[in-house]
Amino acid sequence: MKQPLIIIVFVLLFAGCSPRNPYNRSYVADKVRQQQQYEINQEKKAGKFDVPPGVELSDGVTEDEAVTVALWNNAQYQADLVGLQFAQADLTDAGIIQNPLVRYLSPNGGIVAQGYIYFYLDAIWQRPNRVAAAKRDAHRVAENTIQRTFTLIRDVQNAYA
Repeated sequence: MKQPLIIIVFVLLFAGCSPRNPYNRSYVADKVRQQQQYEINQEKKAGKFDVPPGVELSDGVTEDEAVTVALWNNAQYQADLVGLQFAQADLTDAGIIQNPLVRYLSPNGGIVAQGYIYFYLDAIWQRPNRVAAAKRDAHRVAENTIQRTFTLIRDVQNAYA
């Protein structure tokens, strides 16, 4: 009797763990660094123009510096990077199992004290599929962001030429 109970508790604890998302900002930065040798900045404040480290605007702007400035300051690109955080939130939400609903009716009049617990078994059953779908979506968002990064780099290089 003890062994099945331990297995059930282990499964419920494991099912409650938050899924890990490998497709985040560092994933995109690594892919861009591997193929184009450009760095993507960490999160920045919206609407603020930042000059990346190593870029000196007073001596003229090289093509690489122009690309770096665009990667750091392009508003649409920064919005695309925020999409990665939304994908992470969707993945976290897909991994959440709702708390059981506990109801209690107190006795008054002709009602006898009663209560019940409603547990969302379908959420446990569907959780792996929801997590897998959210991971696929996060991968799609990351790959689209990488493609948009390369498009931005190409556009800046064409404008510079």
